[in-house]
Amino acid sequence: MPSKITTVANKKLYRVRFLNAGRIFELYAREVGQGLLFGFVEIADLVWGSKSEVIIDPGEQELRNEFSGVNRLHVPMHAMVRIDEVEKGGSAKIIPLLATVAKTAPARSNHDFSRFADVSDRFQNRKRANTLQREHSRRRETRCPATAMSCTSSSAR
Repeated sequence: MPSKITTVANKKLYRVRFLNAGRIFELYAREVGQGLLFGFVEIADLVWGSKSEVIIDPGEQELRNEFSGVNRLHVPMHAMVRIDEVEKGGSAKIIPLLATVAKTAPARSNHDFSRFADVSDRFQNRKRANTLQREHSRRRETRCPATAMSCTSSSAR
C-alpha cells in the first residue's frame, strides 16, 4: 500500500496567473477547475514555498496574508491570464501590470507620440476652419425684411 507522502508528491501542480487590482497574482495550487459558479475558475489547495527559507519574498508574504484561511478561490474567468501545469513549484509572486507590458511591448520614445500631437493639431485646425466657414456662410445669407426672401449681404447694401 503506497504511503500518503508519495500520493501527495504525484498530484498535479498548477501555476495560476490572474489579474487583481491592477496587478498579476501568480499562485501555485493542486486543484484548478470550472467550479460551480458560472463564469468563475475555482482554485483550491494553494501551495506555498517552504517556511524554512531564510529569504522571504515580500510579494509571497503579502499573498500569504491575503489568502490566509482561504480554502477555495473563485476567480472571474475574464481575469485569468494563464494556467500552467508544472512539475515543480516556485514562490508565489505579485507582478505589477506595467512591468508586464514593458516586457512584451517595444519601448517607445517621446518622438513616436509627437505624431499623434500633430494629427490632433491638424484635426483641431480643420474643426476651427469648418466652424469659421459655417459662420461666414450664415452672415452672407441674411433675410431681407421687406421681401422675406433670402438675399446676399452685397444686395442688401
